[in-house]
Amino acid sequence: MSTLNVNTINAATSGQAVAVDVQNPRSFRNLLINGAMTVSQRSTSTSSISSGTTHVLDRWGLEVTSGGGAAVTMSQSSTAPAGFSASLKIDVTTADSSLDAGERWQVRQRIEGQDLGHLLYGTSDAKKVTFSFWVRSNLTGTFAVGLYQDDGGKVNSGNYTISSADTWEKKTITINGNTSDSINFDNTLGFQIGIGLGAGSNYTAGSATGNWSSSANTQFPSQTNVLASTSNELYFTGCQLEVGSYATDFEHRSYADELQRCKRYYQEVGYDSNIIANHVRNNADRVQAPLLPVTMRTSPTFTSATSLTEFSSGTNRSVTGTHQAGPSGGGYIQLGATMTNGVYYRGKYAAEL
Repeated sequence: MSTLNVNTINAATSGQAVAVDVQNPRSFRNLLINGAMTVSQRSTSTSSISSGTTHVLDRWGLEVTSGGGAAVTMSQSSTAPAGFSASLKIDVTTADSSLDAGERWQVRQRIEGQDLGHLLYGTSDAKKVTFSFWVRSNLTGTFAVGLYQDDGGKVNSGNYTISSADTWEKKTITINGNTSDSINFDNTLGFQIGIGLGAGSNYTAGSATGNWSSSANTQFPSQTNVLASTSNELYFTGCQLEVGSYATDFEHRSYADELQRCKRYYQEVGYDSNIIANHVRNNADRVQAPLLPVTMRTSPTFTSATSLTEFSSGTNRSVTGTHQAGPSGGGYIQLGATMTNGVYYRGKYAAEL
């Protein structure tokens, strides 16, 4: 009996690996969560975004640094390329054609350091990563993807070109490994990848080299200003970040699997089903919060509906405070008055990076 030992099988024409690649296995190779934009627990659309960080689709935050006069709507869209059912859409509702030097708009995903140890950053064997995605816009021109590594405070970037307006195009950007700065193996920010919408000269004046740098002006070089007109919109989906210098086919996961991964960072309890919670022993004005179905990254920010309804009397009890125990939930909700019966529980938990 013969044995065939190979690392990769390469296509005869392109030289890219196909079908079998034992160094970059077919499952669990995408470092991003919700890359197909199917999970959106909070809502499907948020308008008038002009500052701070806003999450609509799970794991993707629209981060605005030193925002000026622009505003956008971020939503989940059914406009998508073949093989996908959803995309993330940015629609400009208030334009800003001249961004201040310190402005920066990006849709980014952050990754925990303990999920990046295999990249071997901080060593001479630091591995390349490749980011691939589908993009569509009414605009054409040069755009940028910017990366940030928190441990070491370094940035990196790559440019891509949208060639045809209102047409889905697949883009691929390869980034060199960081041989100088290691990533802490913990549940804090390892690095983030951001799709640029617009930025001032503090972030655009440099050039994309594929190498890690302390210069912020190399994070979004030559970025087209999507915010320049209310006619502008940008869609993207099929986002995949993987080890290696080439892009493989998108790793489609089941919705159930993707949802479980998202719940490590955000989840809601009782908003889509009736969950009855009773009062804490000897405290009829405190509601016992349930344990969470998925353990979160860290102790979450815990919020509740402004009032909770008793399940038999229908009486609404105002919520005056929330107190959570930890990443697995627990804790209690403080009510404004004592209750006779249990209440229909409503809780929201966020542990984003």
